[in-house]
Amino acid sequence: MIEKDAFAALRLRTCAIGVLKVSVEDYVKDPEDPKFKIFGTGFLIGPLLVMTNRHVITYLNAYLEKESLPKNRRHVAFLRAKGPQVQQSFHEFEKMMLITDPHLDVGLISFRATADDPIRTLTPVEVSKTFEYEVGDPVAVYGYAFGENLLKREFGEQERVYRFGPILQRGHISAIAPFDHAQYIERVLLDVRTARGMSGSPVFDPRTGLVLALHSSVATAFLLLLSSPRSPATNTSA
Repeated sequence: MIEKDAFAALRLRTCAIGVLKVSVEDYVKDPEDPKFKIFGTGFLIGPLLVMTNRHVITYLNAYLEKESLPKNRRHVAFLRAKGPQVQQSFHEFEKMMLITDPHLDVGLISFRATADDPIRTLTPVEVSKTFEYEVGDPVAVYGYAFGENLLKREFGEQERVYRFGPILQRGHISAIAPFDHAQYIERVLLDVRTARGMSGSPVFDPRTGLVLALHSSVATAFLLLLSSPRSPATNTSA
């Protein structure tokens, strides 16, 4: 069971990371025109700062160069309710940081927002300080599976956006690396079906909303832990 209040908080703090093929001003004139190409997912870890995978940023920048698009087309996009409707909130990249450790597929993006933007009032996601989970425990993943492809469909001869927002999936921890009872956890494996665009998604405890890991690999569904040591209470090493 997903704890609704905890999930609602995470939903506000999860974003798409991508490239607008047109300006924001032109996009909002027809938001059902699929002009936002999504490369991955991110989530808020500080004021105007999101975490994602390094490879998401790398692929996005390569696409920008290939298509000869200006740098101000790089955006993170949040969703928030606006009465009975939903509002997309696009924010231009300000700075990027790629973690160079080859074992850590992590990237950080700071973004711009006006002084009165509601995004400034959001606190970061809650991150579990210790790993207190075992094989078989429930987890959930929230991200943009298949990028923008699951947001659009064909209407006659034209593709149109028919839904907005990430996809929620739930599963269990199916394995822990380097081994189940290790004191320092490197990665975990989930039995959740994943796809392109979910890179950088928050992996969280559906009972509390605590973020446990950063989804880092589509092919194997491995997860990069944000906090690896087990708490003393669950340390089973001799």
